[in-house]
Amino acid sequence: MTPAASERVDFLLSKGTAEDVLRYAAELRSAGDPRGELIPIQLALESAQGSEVRPLLLAEERVLREHAATLLPWENRERSLSGLRWRRGFIEDAALADYGNIVEDIAPLTRAMRHPSMQRARTVSTRRWCKYAPRSIESLWLTQAVVTRGMCALPRLRSLHIENLVAGSAVICEGLERLTVGSFGATAMLDHGELPSLKRLGIVKHGTADCQPSLFAALAQHNAPLVLRHSSRWGWWTDADLRRLSDTSCEIVELSWRLGPGQPMPAGFPSLRRLVVTAPDVPDTELMNVPMLPNIESVEELALQTSPRAGLEALLRCLGDNPMVNGLRRLTICTSSPVTAAFAKRTFRKLEELRFSFRSGAAAVKAILEAGAFPALRRVETGPNGLRPLAASPYARQVEWLGLSMLDERTAQSWLATTRPAFPRLKVLAITDALELSAETRALMEEQGLRLVWRQRVGLGLPSVLAEDDMPAAET
Repeated sequence: MTPAASERVDFLLSKGTAEDVLRYAAELRSAGDPRGELIPIQLALESAQGSEVRPLLLAEERVLREHAATLLPWENRERSLSGLRWRRGFIEDAALADYGNIVEDIAPLTRAMRHPSMQRARTVSTRRWCKYAPRSIESLWLTQAVVTRGMCALPRLRSLHIENLVAGSAVICEGLERLTVGSFGATAMLDHGELPSLKRLGIVKHGTADCQPSLFAALAQHNAPLVLRHSSRWGWWTDADLRRLSDTSCEIVELSWRLGPGQPMPAGFPSLRRLVVTAPDVPDTELMNVPMLPNIESVEELALQTSPRAGLEALLRCLGDNPMVNGLRRLTICTSSPVTAAFAKRTFRKLEELRFSFRSGAAAVKAILEAGAFPALRRVETGPNGLRPLAASPYARQVEWLGLSMLDERTAQSWLATTRPAFPRLKVLAITDALELSAETRALMEEQGLRLVWRQRVGLGLPSVLAEDDMPAAET
């Protein structure tokens, strides 16, 4: 598609009237392009209600499957439809997770990015950068990449996230508003970088050594709130790192802190809104005397992430009787360890939202929900193993917003048949990272009388409930 043709299509599909869009679809049909059949269906879905939704979803699925060879960017035509979100005949958000592995040829990813269906994509998540991306991209998520001029020259780019930064020179990107990069190579990117529109700057710490002072000097050059994360168990912010940051003028709004014996978390972060506390992978007995977390009154969200050997109790001990608990609005728990009665001793009086992922199974979910610790709870986000225990708990009767992740056909059918009646006050159902759901199942969910939000998680390798809320979402 030539630049002129691309601009015309973009104008028609984003600013044109319904008549303009249907006229363009007719042109495509006459040229034998199946997009001409898909566009009217998806246009009608944008305003469809009640009984109108089912036939449109079934028709959309039929077109996508019959014309997969033309419409899908996958080279393997047997690939499912999941990972893609469409709007008016083109892919709007794409998770190309299976493309661009570090040891693989980058050519398949390049061909996928150049596919006609991708030329209006707004959000793309993939492992590597292939030196080409549609000019329509607004948000780009990469596992490993070198920052290039071509990447920064994308005219609509507003959000750029690179977990492992291989290398890069100073970033010059006038419209970029959110930037997240790995700590290795970040100094070269930020030092003398020109980011006049930057509203949020994130650094993912790799390694356990203290960062070089030059990194903190580079951070101080940009007047943007800081998000400080670490890369799983192989990297964390040290005490010296945080002391250097507290000596700068940087405004830190999110911090990931690794718990450890004799490692008190420094205070002095008056703007902190989100605190992620991670237990190291050591036996719980080695964390009996962990230092207490400082009372940071500005914190509204606390995330607790355990390790296989250190359980939730170690994280609760570091809280002690901290007054910070009383002001929390959101609590995130990600654990693979059993949950015991220690949790029941806590009461989060103002907590409105609970997000949890328990690899140890439904028993852990049941233990949390039976504790009676959340009298003000209204919003819950969980995975498939948490749905039944939540429905059986007293909280089901007060939940107004429910988030479900990794929903597959079986879980969705179970929700429809047995679980939905347990939530009498439910108003919003947010579905994140849905695996391939049939049009029939999606139609049944649409007919539940709820406001549906279909979300696609993109992130930096974090567990689902720990990932940032910077994800594309489509509400119906």
